[in-house]
Amino acid sequence: MPMEWTPMLKTDVAEIDDQHKELFARIAAFAEAVRKEKGRDEVERLLEFMESYSNEHFATEEALLEKNGFPQLAAHKGHHDYFRRNVAAVKRQLQATQDGGQLVNKIYEMLSVWLFAHIKNMDLAWATFLKKKNT
Repeated sequence: MPMEWTPMLKTDVAEIDDQHKELFARIAAFAEAVRKEKGRDEVERLLEFMESYSNEHFATEEALLEKNGFPQLAAHKGHHDYFRRNVAAVKRQLQATQDGGQLVNKIYEMLSVWLFAHIKNMDLAWATFLKKKNT
């Protein structure tokens, strides 16, 4: 069952919500490429995009949190770093194997489950902080 962005993940920061939606859309495209057996090049291209775009997204989010004095910023950055390390590791694993079938499923699970849980558990915490701060 594919994971997708839902209104319950809304942070009320339009730029961040748009980026989250794009990340979920790309994960869905990744899953579709795998399902349709579009080939390794397509899977690698989508994984490369995820790495690049998530870095851009994390920088935007971290700058927002720093600007607003979010007290759990260091822990939040740690979650982002964890994701970066995992993406880099699975990229290396994919490049090192000829048959990436099982690895591709692992990549999809890692991307979708992590993103959903991160937004629900971490991003909504800073969203609540910002709402309280700005009222």
